Amino acid sequence: MILFEFCRVLILLFLFFAIFYYPINNLYHLIGIETDHYLLLVTLALLLIIFVIYSNKFQFTGFYTKGSKKLPNKITWAILSIAFLLLVIPIIIHFL
Repeated sequence: MILFEFCRVLILLFLFFAIFYYPINNLYHLIGIETDHYLLLVTLALLLIIFVIYSNKFQFTGFYTKGSKKLPNKITWAILSIAFLLLVIPIIIHFL
């Protein structure tokens, strides 16, 4: 069961990363920012967002749900705030 859950997590990770990266990449190119220079920041931000989505929603629908707990609201908002800042930093650097 744990192996199935691990495969499910990897599939969700790749799926969500592809879904979220494409619009962000297009937005950066529309503004004129090359994403190659800020790939690490964007990747880290997306991983944080995907972690919050998985921890608060998808971990309860998998094969292995023992001991599953939602993240507290303060932690959720802190992680999402950090992710938002990581996504905004390339825009701020580009215009300064």
